[in-house]
Amino acid sequence: MHKKIGWRMRQPLIAGLVLAMLVTGCGGPQGNAPLKDEQPEEDRSVEPKQTSSYTAADLDPRIAEAHTAFGLALLRQLEDERVAAGEAEADGGTGKAANEASASPANRLISPTSIATIFALVANGARGATRDQMLETLGMHQLSPEVINEGHLVLADLLEHMKGEVELKLANSIWAREGVALREPFAAIGRQSYGAEAVEVDFEAPETAQRINEWVSAHTAARIDRIVSPELIKDQQLLLINALAFEGNWSAPFDEAQTRPAPFYAADGTSVQAETMHAKGWYGYQEGEGYQAIRLPYRGSDAALHLVLPAPGAELGTWVQELTLECWSELLDGYAYRQVELALPKFALEDEILLNEALESLGMNEPFDAAKADFGALAEQDLYVDAVKHKTRLEVDEQGTVAAAVTSVGMAASAPPEQAPAVMRVDRPFFLALVAEEYSELLFAGTVRRLAES
Repeated sequence: MHKKIGWRMRQPLIAGLVLAMLVTGCGGPQGNAPLKDEQPEEDRSVEPKQTSSYTAADLDPRIAEAHTAFGLALLRQLEDERVAAGEAEADGGTGKAANEASASPANRLISPTSIATIFALVANGARGATRDQMLETLGMHQLSPEVINEGHLVLADLLEHMKGEVELKLANSIWAREGVALREPFAAIGRQSYGAEAVEVDFEAPETAQRINEWVSAHTAARIDRIVSPELIKDQQLLLINALAFEGNWSAPFDEAQTRPAPFYAADGTSVQAETMHAKGWYGYQEGEGYQAIRLPYRGSDAALHLVLPAPGAELGTWVQELTLECWSELLDGYAYRQVELALPKFALEDEILLNEALESLGMNEPFDAAKADFGALAEQDLYVDAVKHKTRLEVDEQGTVAAAVTSVGMAASAPPEQAPAVMRVDRPFFLALVAEEYSELLFAGTVRRLAES
């Protein structure tokens, strides 16, 4: 049996998503599901079982592939928006530095799993072109509702029971204004496939925002303690929330005694002294045209953190804008074990994004249009999507990620002994992705352009 880890580790990867819906007309609730006036049940999201009810063979691979393709497309779109907003690669944007846990546009962090999961749930309440656009954007338009819902049920269970020294929590909840009753078929799918109970609340009461934030905090190990405010929700009819929290121990922790300040250079040539970890060992590693990449796995697990470092002088944004699903697959297949001298700064990222514009640019227009949106399978009221708010947090330090035990056994035989160690100094803007590799699930992806002074 693998070692059970607690929530005191210092490498959390947290994502929260709020999808807010407004009402556009009137309608009496009939044939709808009753709502509970209590906190959503914390069933499969609180304490993962030791073993999953499913195996990887039970998971339809098209679900993870759709999540990855959607996540990469969204990241490219956000990069386009950054460039359009005038945040040139040279200055990396404005705001506080990444390891001050700011929401600076200089750094971007998303969870494709979190975003796609909540929209897969909401799609069950959409009809016609509204549903078609949602599923097209998510890359699930060729899948039946049964395949989509079963796929997310299986994926969530597998992720929450990953082997090794990793722990993932995934939870969904539905908060409805008093008088807004959900259609029973939608409510049943929410409960059965997404573990989401519906709760009736008074959005105009100040304590409701605190109640929702407490739920989010409880499901992200207190790493995200605030995602809504009374002002944000007072006019809403419905809030659908996904919370995802991941923690893991590196296969080979960095030696804290080797951590010391080193320069981290922004694209404009300015630099800060960042606390930088050092290690020499065997890793999954590759060098491509204009980049280096390294795979840092978690102990006893198939989950790993991938870092991609563009060559000096190359623009991170250019690399991201060319990152298609095909390129991503080639990257994952391109690793070979090699001895590497690695220098990696400690950092903490926090990002908070309103995704409306990016999602509309990807083709999801009608759900945001009050005149056209059709969520008639969700509730009697005429609803449309008002706001999609995404909040993430990531921390990396000496206890985090590096080569697995089974990997290190085979490493020495994988490369010729006379080959000189590769040197990878992560001292400039880079790309990161956390992947549950056994299921090909892209949990987190992001770009880091600035760090704060140590």
